[in-house]
Amino acid sequence: MPLFSFEGRFPTVSPDAWIAPTATIVGDVRVEAEASVWYGAVLRADFGPIIVRRGANVQDGSVLHGGADPVTEVGEGATVGHLCVVHGAVIGAEALVGNGATVLDGAVVGSRALVAAGCTVPPGMTIPDGMLAVGVPAKIVGEVSGAAKEWVDTNPQIYRDLARRHAAGVRPVNTVRHYVRPAGTPPVNGYSHAVAASGTMIAVSGQVPVDADGRLVGPGDPQAQVRQVFENLASALAAAGATMDQIVKLTVFLTDLADLKAFRRVRDEYLPGDALPASSLVRVSGLVNPEFRVEIEALAAI
Repeated sequence: MPLFSFEGRFPTVSPDAWIAPTATIVGDVRVEAEASVWYGAVLRADFGPIIVRRGANVQDGSVLHGGADPVTEVGEGATVGHLCVVHGAVIGAEALVGNGATVLDGAVVGSRALVAAGCTVPPGMTIPDGMLAVGVPAKIVGEVSGAAKEWVDTNPQIYRDLARRHAAGVRPVNTVRHYVRPAGTPPVNGYSHAVAASGTMIAVSGQVPVDADGRLVGPGDPQAQVRQVFENLASALAAAGATMDQIVKLTVFLTDLADLKAFRRVRDEYLPGDALPASSLVRVSGLVNPEFRVEIEALAAI
């Protein structure tokens, strides 16, 4: 979650809120339950707090900033649309600020009011409850009605539901390129000479041939030991949200190079042939337990 403290003031986000992974939240920002802050939005609370009330949504690319009087607030169930600026202003409950609108210092947008797309609400203006404001500068032209009223009525629940879907369904897509055998490099056996990856990197500590109870598996049996190590790798990666095919680098420690054939046989069972990681093989004189024949550490990208 993209949260940053500022001079000892920390964001407070309800566990039932959703913050998009590319939003930026700085300082004394308070986001209540069922609220959502969308991709590319910036909420910077350095001059004063910012409060996003329960079930409100601040959509993609919008910027919220302001001071302490008044506190910048997005009311319960309110909507701040795409690419809006709300600066030192108060947005009432279930009000809607249309795409690209600007609401400036000291302005108050009443409950269930609508600020039309592209509108600029000047400093200190009050838009009464349920009224529609349009233009630059904003003018009140009447009550919210017709299709606009339907938007005001339905958008809070639509965005609560949509935020739940994004929370459950959005995953980063990493880019991985395998350079198995670039020109001028020697032959390979089950690995790539180089792998380029983006995304979140996961480092897995060296895994050894013990089971979940800490018991040695396969004493004297290199194939059984390697298989247990790969099982441990798979479990560690799964806990971090990764899979074996997302490994980009292996470092393999063997106490006896005669075990290399057993390692390769088991490795090929666990790693896909079309996504071969980079790999280093190190012969060591011993591992932490003299009965261990193998240890493997991994780096994955998700």
